[in-house]
Amino acid sequence: MFKRIFRHYKESYSGLPATVWLLAGVTLINRSGTSVLFFMMLYLTGTLRFSPTEAGTLLSLYGLGAMAGSWLGGHLSDRIGTKSIQLFSLFIGGASYLILSEMRSTFFIGLLLFLVALLIESFRPASATALGNACRPEQRARAYALNRLAINFGVALGPALGGFLAAYDYAYIFWLEGATSMMAGFLLLFFFHESSVSLQDKQHEIPRELSPWRDKVFLRVFILMLLTGIIFNQLFNTWPMYLKETVALTEERLGLLLTFNALIIVSFEMAIVHHIRRYKMLRTIALGVGLMCLGFGMVGWHGGYPFLILTVVIWSIGEMLAFPLLSAFIANRADDRRRGAYMGATTFSFSASFVIGPILGPYVYAQFGAAVLWNGIILAGLLIMLGFYRLERIS
Repeated sequence: MFKRIFRHYKESYSGLPATVWLLAGVTLINRSGTSVLFFMMLYLTGTLRFSPTEAGTLLSLYGLGAMAGSWLGGHLSDRIGTKSIQLFSLFIGGASYLILSEMRSTFFIGLLLFLVALLIESFRPASATALGNACRPEQRARAYALNRLAINFGVALGPALGGFLAAYDYAYIFWLEGATSMMAGFLLLFFFHESSVSLQDKQHEIPRELSPWRDKVFLRVFILMLLTGIIFNQLFNTWPMYLKETVALTEERLGLLLTFNALIIVSFEMAIVHHIRRYKMLRTIALGVGLMCLGFGMVGWHGGYPFLILTVVIWSIGEMLAFPLLSAFIANRADDRRRGAYMGATTFSFSASFVIGPILGPYVYAQFGAAVLWNGIILAGLLIMLGFYRLERIS
């Protein structure tokens, strides 16, 4: 049995192009310092004494910047190449974190959050486009799963380290994120070269609409991704706020929960994606979104720390089933001329959730209470599941 399990794990990692592994390495280094966004709500409400509503409004400016960066990164990736966009994002974005750490006024914090997001989030569609270009269609689900593995391996380090650093001084987390961003930039600068699948492989791809905004199936996926992103966004605002107020968790223990989520994904996602490749993609995505929303909503059932660990397990499984397959579905739907636009639009939907989520979540939490928020998330998850199931009929 153990030999079979080992063989399955080995097969799930084999056969991917070297470029995919390099891009995953860049992502790993970049994400190993990720901590600012996870602790920004606590930094704004604790250290800088903003109200939850004010802090949520400021974080929504990050969402606006992310929307602009997502569109710009995808748009320019099709025109000037993915490497230039990624390098600009990593070097200039990393430096911007250091400037943000010195800001104290509402205006300049909001302005820097917008600019940091614009710079940092332009990396995502450029990197996703580079991954899609480097793979054959049947490899893309595993390529995006590998990239998510790198993200989550980095997140296993970043929030945990950030939680300990924040306990001493929040300024340290800005320096950590800026430094790792620039280190990733140097790796990309010296070793990455633009690549794409061969012409023979491209001929097997199905031609699609040149613009994602004229693709009716993609537009429906876009709406469902936006709703999913609004829910997932609560991980960065109402989730830590609720756990700190209700369960009295420290920053260190919050960081460890996020690290546990990342370790689950690092350990199992590639094997799971390799195993489920035979199943219908949209049905699997629907199941994943449902489990993710259930796990988030269960946090309101007032369990102790072991119960919180169980909720993390549930939404982590949903995350593994939904997100890599969503990226692969969209990359396969696009053709090579407009893959950057498709991946930019995909990132744009999640960036838009960073505008809506930080306002909507804290508002519902403050005005109607935690029970309405968490039970509403479970109900919304069921509706999104149905949306993906219905979409399978027309895709």
